Amino acid sequence: MMNHTWIMRLTILLYAGISLGLPQDPSLIGKQELFMDDFIGLMYRINQDLVPTTSYTLKQWEFGAQVPSTCFDIAVREKGCAVDALEVWDITYSDCPGVPTTVCRCNNAQVPIETIAKRIGQIPVKGRQYTRYWYILPKTGRDCDAYTDIGTNDIVLQGDCTSLYIYLHEAAHVLECGGVHAVDKVGEKGCYSHSAEWKRLVDMDTCVPQISAKKTYTETYAEAATLAAYDVNIAKIPTLGCMKNLMGKVMEHVVEKNGSPFKYVAGAVCDVHLPKDPLVCVGDAARAAGKCKDAIVPRAPAWRSRRPVLADSY
Repeated sequence: MMNHTWIMRLTILLYAGISLGLPQDPSLIGKQELFMDDFIGLMYRINQDLVPTTSYTLKQWEFGAQVPSTCFDIAVREKGCAVDALEVWDITYSDCPGVPTTVCRCNNAQVPIETIAKRIGQIPVKGRQYTRYWYILPKTGRDCDAYTDIGTNDIVLQGDCTSLYIYLHEAAHVLECGGVHAVDKVGEKGCYSHSAEWKRLVDMDTCVPQISAKKTYTETYAEAATLAAYDVNIAKIPTLGCMKNLMGKVMEHVVEKNGSPFKYVAGAVCDVHLPKDPLVCVGDAARAAGKCKDAIVPRAPAWRSRRPVLADSY
């Protein structure tokens, strides 16, 4: 592991006091930022190839035939991917044989499938297994927009989304809202970051990871989780005392307990298998050609709202 204390100290000195004017939760405005905005992302971009990559095999579904129903809803109806540009891929990782990760990708997306497979495979298996579908879509410009559907455990990435930091951040939303750390609320799962306990822990501390963590308590959690993953897998971060309470809880969640979902553990394998969507035909031509024999729904249904979602821009 590399020691990045010098670059962190230099960057803190250079960017101290800078505010990017992001909307902030009134309860979090007074918190100091340990790092400049997106410094955690910068650390990942510099060092992400030091992170272990799980071996995998790729298999593309028959093109122009049948796709998961929400794949059609999100990619085609909501995000405007042309039907004849929609790809579906199964990525089978060596630590989860027989249970592939399914990716719906518009074929003009900036991020190639090989990069997607590598980045998803760099999420430790116990943290990766709670995401149901990944959607990879194009966007004008060099930035990345992302959102996590906390009702279905699906992650949508749009644009130049190549940093491991982004994949971990969104996976953290899944973990604490629909995965192992979700809290029970009237018979349904809810985000741990909405709990009174989490707000109390954050309020006890004087700082948060970076300015984007001040938008909501949920963003505070996701930023802290990506920081915890960096701390335990790449390089120790020496100055976490100003947020020892929130980091202590996040470390407990993603490193110390619950199968250590954000810590690389030799020999770990998946043990959660999420249900998949019914298949739909991508069009009349596919159905007429007999390419949709496994489709439960004969044609793609009308688009339906998939809120609530957690949206991020990078």
